[in-house]
Amino acid sequence: MATLTAGDIAQHIQRPGEPLQAAIDRFRNWTKMGIIKPSGEQNPGRGRAKEFTSANLLEALLLQTLTDTLGGPASGVRDILDQAKKMVSRHLAMSDFKEWALVITREPDGFGLGMVRLKNLAKCVSDRSEFGAHMVLTLIYLSARLESKPKPKLKSK
Repeated sequence: MATLTAGDIAQHIQRPGEPLQAAIDRFRNWTKMGIIKPSGEQNPGRGRAKEFTSANLLEALLLQTLTDTLGGPASGVRDILDQAKKMVSRHLAMSDFKEWALVITREPDGFGLGMVRLKNLAKCVSDRSEFGAHMVLTLIYLSARLESKPKPKLKSK
């Protein structure tokens, strides 16, 4: 299994126009807070970088997306991150992952999460319209970000 550095992961979470160092610092802050844990030693010592895995990369991408979309601090989305990571990981391993999306719905007492087939997305959102706000993260987009491919173009109808 290939290991990644904080700099490697930062390249995936870097916002448009943002200096890479800012993304590195943000990711390192998440590790200091314990939101993302390195795969190797927690404190490898001077001159040795902490090691991260592709699972950590997925966590970082989800965390970046959640904080950017929901507008809260990283510490405020830990519970959502854990749930989202489990759901997304399970579906990314499936051969039909491109047909799925993670839907996060703002509810009166917090957030609701669920995996929905893209063909059922409109019905899912309209059935839960009493809440009004939904975040949709397609797994094809997330997969492209994991692989550092350009953002896929959405088909217009």
